[in-house]
Amino acid sequence: MIEIDGGILEGGGQLLRVSVALAATLNTSVKVTNIRAKRKPPGLKPQHIAALKAISLISNGKLENAYQGSSEITFHPSKLVGGTFNINIGTAGAISLVLQALIPVTLFASRKVNLTIKGGTNVKWSPPMDYFENVHIPIIKQLDAEVSVETVRRGCYPKGGGIVHAIIKPVEALKPLVLSERGEVEKINGIVFCEKLPKHIAEREKRSAENKLSEEGYDAEISVKTGNTSFSPCTGIVLWALTENKCILGSDSLGEKGKPAEKVGEEAAKQLIDELKSNATVDIYMGDQILLYLALASGESEVLVREVTLHAKTQIYILEKILKAKFEVKNENGLKRIHVKGIGFTR
Repeated sequence: MIEIDGGILEGGGQLLRVSVALAATLNTSVKVTNIRAKRKPPGLKPQHIAALKAISLISNGKLENAYQGSSEITFHPSKLVGGTFNINIGTAGAISLVLQALIPVTLFASRKVNLTIKGGTNVKWSPPMDYFENVHIPIIKQLDAEVSVETVRRGCYPKGGGIVHAIIKPVEALKPLVLSERGEVEKINGIVFCEKLPKHIAEREKRSAENKLSEEGYDAEISVKTGNTSFSPCTGIVLWALTENKCILGSDSLGEKGKPAEKVGEEAAKQLIDELKSNATVDIYMGDQILLYLALASGESEVLVREVTLHAKTQIYILEKILKAKFEVKNENGLKRIHVKGIGFTR
């Protein structure tokens, strides 16, 4: 049995999700203690329980102590199966974080997996679904992952209620990914969303982002999506840049009560400008999200990031411990070059 201390490094939900996802993929039991020890309050929250139960269901597993507030779980997986699964987080917990746990597992299921997940699509401290659809998914497709994701309804804090459909087709193996040079920026796209709020808020966010990008010589095509289907009012922006070498770098900013729309747009634009000025080949968010796929892939992969975040360091620790994948991080012209020797996992 693999034993993981969930309180080390980042000390949040990431350690738990990655550990259980890898255990299911490898068909190996795992025990995770000190769950989310560095969060207040610590222990399991509904979104973590939803992800664990979904992984257990897909792997015909046995899950112990998965209740709200629990600081320790044990998971015994079995054979990965395909099929249709409905997952309800029950809160505005992030759907994207549940998908981060489920996609690596379902890529190696016995047949196609159809997921319907209810929860939060645009919430604090997690990737917005717009980022997930336009940055995360296109990048992992470069490893031959056959995944499609569609946001059917937005769900925001505090009521949640968002709906996302995902289809994952199994693969025999993932191929490596080498993004060693960014190349010229070909275009910048974006989405401003606005639910149950005046449209002028979205227009101001859009204009602010465009103006900030224009100051640095970048043009952007930013679409505005307004609606009235979310259970809670919300707004925000996601931007992403595409380059000649198939790099995709993203940024985002979420609106809050009392936060001017102009600041929302400017924040996202500034984040993206920082990424582009650095010449990184993946942004700091994908700098940790991509690592699990690279560790499972066949062959050697490489990406450039402007910063190895604590989340990325946590990913590297857990992937080396469980998968025995080999990572090397080198300083290079103000960037960090992450080299990964994958284990060549096959279904």
